[in-house]
Amino acid sequence: MSEPQAVEMLPVEAGHVLPVRKWRPAGSFSQAIVALHGTVSHSGWFDGMGHALARRGVALFASDRRGSGLARELPGLGDPNLWIQDAVDLVSRARQEAEQVTLFAWSAGARTALAGIGAGKIKADRLILAAPMLAFSEYLEKGVAKLATQRLVEYPLPFDPIGDMSPNPAIQAFIKNDPLWWRTLPLAFIVPEQGIFNQALAAIETLKTPMLCLLAEGDGLLNNDKIAELLVRFDVRRLPGAHALILEEPDAIADTIVKWLSKPTP
Repeated sequence: MSEPQAVEMLPVEAGHVLPVRKWRPAGSFSQAIVALHGTVSHSGWFDGMGHALARRGVALFASDRRGSGLARELPGLGDPNLWIQDAVDLVSRARQEAEQVTLFAWSAGARTALAGIGAGKIKADRLILAAPMLAFSEYLEKGVAKLATQRLVEYPLPFDPIGDMSPNPAIQAFIKNDPLWWRTLPLAFIVPEQGIFNQALAAIETLKTPMLCLLAEGDGLLNNDKIAELLVRFDVRRLPGAHALILEEPDAIADTIVKWLSKPTP
């Protein structure tokens, strides 16, 4: 059994608060996951995974990146230092309730996670990446290249935000009817996000935190072979599914996470 999702407010700088969704087991727990979402999504997309983990005795805490989801009005849309600091604060908050804290990052959230851990700022015990946006597929590369020729304040998405996420009609309907996901990319986000991408790639070379990477075999947005090569030092696994792995297979991901967490760190 698990408790219903709760939304709590985490104080951040200058009197602002960061909305945090939390899924806790009904009883005591020693493991907590802090989750970072992708580019166009928000923390609500972790709902299925949060309940699946809570049923298995693991808590999940997830905040919205500034400018996204419930944090749309929070300053810092284009400040990667604040994205990282929010993760730092959330990990610290999770440690008040759990002995072990693992950072979980899906899609573009992997960039913030790697940059923050690589810089020694995010103090997580372990790291899990799911469909990490560290290498684009040829299809997505072409879409991104088209954006580079435009000069806009808000950019169209370089992929199909519904069909490319999942072929599952129920998941497509969920995304279509979700009022909180980004329909466009703000220029204020694109430029600094590229910078944190470069920081993430550099961090991989010296990263010492135990890491598990989950790749979706049917992911049309990423180059899985290149990502596996980048992360060859770590535990890389391929699971059935498309890019929206966290929506498609919450129980399978929860089982994989719990089993991996039960193993001693190298």
